[in-house]
Amino acid sequence: MKPQREIKDVAYEKYTRRLFQAFITFSDSLEAERFLKEILTPSEFLMLKRRWHVSCLLNEGYNVRQTAQKAGVSTQTVQSVKRFLGRSQVWRDYLPKKQSH
Repeated sequence: MKPQREIKDVAYEKYTRRLFQAFITFSDSLEAERFLKEILTPSEFLMLKRRWHVSCLLNEGYNVRQTAQKAGVSTQTVQSVKRFLGRSQVWRDYLPKKQSH
């Protein structure tokens, strides 16, 4: 089921807010991982991890081609993630510190 648009409903907003609140209650990353594995399909979970991996590599300074090779994805996928992430800086606060490569 691919969502076409955001639902505008009070109950929906309440439920989604609770989802986001759940993330700040986890005691550690393993608990967060277990939660995500339960609510996401295996494919969605893999895509989330890959998107994060691409984000980390780009943040470390790898170019699109290097990132694609290291992450095992296409350069088109890297470009898409890069373009999407370029809209915001919030995600960068959660990335590991840059490493030299």
